[in-house]
Amino acid sequence: MKKLVLLFGICLTAFACSKSDDSSTVVPAKYTLSVTASEGGSVSTAGGQYNENTSILITATPEQGFEFSGWTGTTLTAGSISVKVTSNQIITANFIRSKYTLTINKVGSGEVAQQVINSARGATDYESGNTVRLTATPQSDYLFYDWQKLQNNLSEDSFENPLDVVMNQSKTITATFEEKLPLINPEDADKNNTVGKWKIRKKRPGKKESSSSDRAVDCKIDEIILRSDNSFTIITETSTITGQYIIDSETSISLDQRWIAQRRATKIGMLTEIKLSDNYLSFNIELIGGCNEQLDADRDPTYDETTDPTAPSNTGSQTAETESSTLASSPCIIETELTSYNANQTVGLG
Repeated sequence: MKKLVLLFGICLTAFACSKSDDSSTVVPAKYTLSVTASEGGSVSTAGGQYNENTSILITATPEQGFEFSGWTGTTLTAGSISVKVTSNQIITANFIRSKYTLTINKVGSGEVAQQVINSARGATDYESGNTVRLTATPQSDYLFYDWQKLQNNLSEDSFENPLDVVMNQSKTITATFEEKLPLINPEDADKNNTVGKWKIRKKRPGKKESSSSDRAVDCKIDEIILRSDNSFTIITETSTITGQYIIDSETSISLDQRWIAQRRATKIGMLTEIKLSDNYLSFNIELIGGCNEQLDADRDPTYDETTDPTAPSNTGSQTAETESSTLASSPCIIETELTSYNANQTVGLG
């Protein structure tokens, strides 16, 4: 009987030991989560190895000009998702280029052509990063004046034609065309449409204007003033030139300087290839001494000839100018006596 009890005790001990071994800690399964992003954005984590059933938060962030379009590798759709790791997974955040609208308005008569010069396009909606070249072509009796770019409720003018527009947001651009004007009004010969102060448009650094040719010499002109009394003033970076001008034709003006003492007028230059509208003057200027340049100018709306301190009528030199002009235009009368009885004689006086 004692042997039976001992054997039962041994078996009970062995069973208890076996039971203790079966209750050891179970190692959880691990899985790999890989997270990537397409062109145009980034993700908050690249992933890694995680225990089974671990939840990982992933956020997709688009770059400027791109939009988040969805995930590959999961059925979740939000920009920020929580993924429970239950197996090895590869998840990709996808991004597409934003589309912007380019609205073109027109003032006056002309056409605006649109050309994408670095990507494909569709209708007037362009992908972000596209560069659109706008070319303004006025009708025959109009001139292109400027572009007005409106974005973020701010207006900016540009005179370049063609104009390259980078589509980094939706934009509205207005092309303005102005009707051509004759230099002298055909219905009123006293109305000189060139009168006013004209401010020369400056070239951008490193840019050669398309209207300038290889012949051009930089005249460094800032302003040109044409007055109703036919006086002019040219203001350069280094000097001021004054004189009288004469409208020779619909496209040319002569520039003279009058010398009272010598009773003569000397031509010092020409404005040619003139194009004129209410607010715009285009011309080629040639001055003796090497200046030869194609220029564009804008009318100064604040200019008043009656208060111009450089105008002859306001400086007391008007009488002298008038006198010199009269002397230059009066006929020459020579009074002398014959010195012999020859029938044919030539008399020359300085």
